[in-house]
Parts: sequence; structure tokens; C-alpha cells
Amino acid sequence: MFEDEPPPAPRAAMHLTMAATPRRMASLQSLALEIAAAFDEGCTMSCVALADAAAAIGDASGALVMVLDALDDTRGLTAALDQADRTGKPHLVVTERRSAQGMGLGAMAIEAGPVAIAAALRGMLSRQPELDRLRAQASGAEHMVGGLRGDLARMQDELQLAAQVQREFLPKSLPDLPRAQVAAMWRPASWVSGDIYDARRLDEHHLGIFIADAVGHGVPAALMTMVIARSLPTKEITGSTYRIVPPAEALAVVNRELLARDSQAVRFATAVYAVLDLRTLRLRVACAGHPAPVVLRGHDHLEFIRGKGGVLGVFEDEHWEETEVDLHAGDRLLLHSDGFEAAFPEDQASRVNSQEPSPMHVQAFQQVLDVDSPAEIVKRLGERVDRAMMASANADDITLMVLRAG
Repeated sequence: MFEDEPPPAPRAAMHLTMAATPRRMASLQSLALEIAAAFDEGCTMSCVALADAAAAIGDASGALVMVLDALDDTRGLTAALDQADRTGKPHLVVTERRSAQGMGLGAMAIEAGPVAIAAALRGMLSRQPELDRLRAQASGAEHMVGGLRGDLARMQDELQLAAQVQREFLPKSLPDLPRAQVAAMWRPASWVSGDIYDARRLDEHHLGIFIADAVGHGVPAALMTMVIARSLPTKEITGSTYRIVPPAEALAVVNRELLARDSQAVRFATAVYAVLDLRTLRLRVACAGHPAPVVLRGHDHLEFIRGKGGVLGVFEDEHWEETEVDLHAGDRLLLHSDGFEAAFPEDQASRVNSQEPSPMHVQAFQQVLDVDSPAEIVKRLGERVDRAMMASANADDITLMVLRAG
């Protein structure tokens, strides 16, 4: 030892709580002295009856040693073991050889002798600091998990509330007019959706129908859909007169509203807005980067309404082309979000333009050409989407609207 090195601190004596059954109390004192003598670093003892062992285990106890045999009254053994587990104290059961073999870890035969018993105790005590550290870490992890469970419960409550708020922006009922009937399917991929839709009678002679799909998922996309729904103009009132806002002009207003919002994140959406004149069944449509609307012409064929114009929320000077289509009695107009197409992922790899229809969903539309009822079309296509989605891990928000001209 170097002269400037301080002497090592003396090791504190180990205190053992020794407990025995009534039949073993007579020999407990001598066994305790022999075990204490085998401890090189010194050892103190307290000897109690097994029935009192649980109460005797305290902060000063380094370990618990219980001495018994198969014929003993073992009342107090379970309580002592439970208390040792709660306080994190190592414990050793010393019994006759045949009983020790059936007890597994934490038991030792008394025939092994005091030196072997002391060695076993030293091994248990040497591991105790590491066990205490692991126990403290486990306790901290348990506390953290409890906090995370609380956070998750609060988040779930907030998402449920967000879903309820978003549903308030959806139409409570859909128009069922002599010359126009509407049905819809709206299926969020999670609690809330990045899709939103609306269908409303604008005046005595006009019906508006609208779908928007905010890019992304979850709460940010859902909040954006609500902004879009509130900012879509349908009528412009001037004094005692009004005019129906054309679809392309309405999309331009929504675009300006999105760009006017101060946001560090890039948020944009696709949309399609159509206005139907109930007198002539002439349809005016504007499409902002959205999948092309589909017209089922009678029971014979289908047509796609393609329009020029980029997505909403990107460019201030974006222009949307407005297309006019004449519907006939019995024609059905289908508007859908791209989640409908994503239900068939095996077909997506070969596509280069998301606005162009995929062969699989064209086939799905062709299979409902002979269906006149909008509600039945929604039902059949919904069932087809369900089957496709069960085989796919890629869930997306899905919205489908069907209008039948009468």
C-alpha cells in the first residue's frame, strides 16, 4: 500500500435474522454461532421463532435464514417468505436433505454444514446489490409504463372526441330528390379520416356534391378536412339576390384559404366538386388532382370525367378546368377518394398517374352497371373493398359517393 493511500473502510458486519420451528429452536443458537464464525467479515444474529420471522425482518436484516424439517409446524413460513420478497431480502431455507431436494432454489440441506451454509449466504449477499439495482430499474420501468398507459388513455379519449367533432362536419342526411338520389360510404382508416364529403341542395334547382382528400392520415389530415369543409363556398349572396358559385371558382377559394394559413408543414389536398342542375341534369365538374369521377351510362358502359388542375394548397395561381356533362335519367355519378383504389395494392405498381383509373377498380365499376339504386351500389362496392382490404396490410381512408339522376 502506498503511504498516501487511505486505508480501506472496514466492512460493516452482516446481520442475519435466524428463524426456526419449535422443534429446531434448541439447536438454532449453536447453528447460528457456527454460521457466524464462518463469516470472515463478521456477522451479527437475531434468533426468533418461525411464527415471528415476518415481523422480525427489518431494514437492518441482511438476509433471512429459516431452519426446519419435514415434521415441523411451519406456521409463519409463508408470511416470512412473502415479507422477504416485499423487502428484497435474500432468504435461505435450511432443512433436512430429502426436504431440501423438493424445494428447489433457495433451500439447502442442514447436513451440508455451517461452512457451506455461510458460503451460500455470502454468494446470495454478494449478488444482492445487483438485484437491488435491477429491482429499482424494474420499479422505475413499471412507473413509466403506468404513466404511458395514462397518456395512451388520454390520447384515446382525445381521438374519440376528434372523431365526434369530425363527424359533425359530415352531412346528417343525404338528398333524396325526385331527380337526384345520393348515397355514400365513409370509412376512416383509424379514429379520424383524411377524407370528407358533402352533398347538399343549393337552391330549388341545384345540387352540390363534394369530396376532398387531405394528404396524410390522422389528426393533422382530419383538421385540414374541416378547414376545407368550412371554406368551400356554394352560394354568393348579394342583397336580395344570389348566385351559385361555379365549381372551379369554389375550388380556387378553398385553395386561397389553405395557402393563407400560416403553417410550417406542407399541407395539401385533392378534391372534386360538382354542381347538378336538377332541371336539365347538366353537371358542372372541377377536379383538383383527384381521381376522375365516373358516370355509369345506363346499363351499357361507363365514362370518366377528366379535368385539368393541380392539388389544393400548393400554388396561388393554380387554375382548374371546369367540365360540363349532360346526364340522362338513370345515369349514376360516382365520386371516390384514392383509398378506394388503394384497396387493390397489387394493381398500383404499374400505374404512373394516380388520376387515371386502375383496371381493377374499373372492373369493380363495370360489375355494378346493372344496379340502379345508389345505396345498393355503395353496398356492393363496400363489400368488394372489404374483401380486398382483408388481404391487404395497407389501410387508407375510403370515401365513395353515388348520385343517381332521375
